Amino acid sequence: MGRVAIDPRDLARRIAASADDLGKRGRAPEVLSRPFTLGPPLEEMAGHPDLGAAHRGWVALSEQTGRASGHPRGVRERLAWIAVAVVRRHPEYRQQQQLLEQLTRVVDALSKRCDELDRRLQGLHEQMGEVAGALGEDLTRVVALVASRADAQTPDHG
Repeated sequence: MGRVAIDPRDLARRIAASADDLGKRGRAPEVLSRPFTLGPPLEEMAGHPDLGAAHRGWVALSEQTGRASGHPRGVRERLAWIAVAVVRRHPEYRQQQQLLEQLTRVVDALSKRCDELDRRLQGLHEQMGEVAGALGEDLTRVVALVASRADAQTPDHG
């Protein structure tokens, strides 16, 4: 049978050989190279004021274009009323309205998805904190065990 690339016994010997260095440091080795922080949860997107303002603007716009403003009085008002009525009947205008409705639904779906992803990320952060703590404790125990065994094997030069 072939040899494993990294023999655990060789690794244990190397750690035991450097146990004096670990003992002189005076602190346990860190599990992670940088502190484990995520920060506070993100602000909810679904209830964000800008999103609410966009919805209110869309509702106001669709109500404004959907209702008849009565009979125009002057010539300018009549011309404007006729122009708006013609534009509303144009297929491109209807397509743009449908596109805006779809974009509004997409923004709502994305905001809900962002909120869900933030909640999941916070949960993973909490779990990773527990894992990092447990690994740190285990690593400290291993280093202490290796250091105590290395001290027991070292002859006393006194």
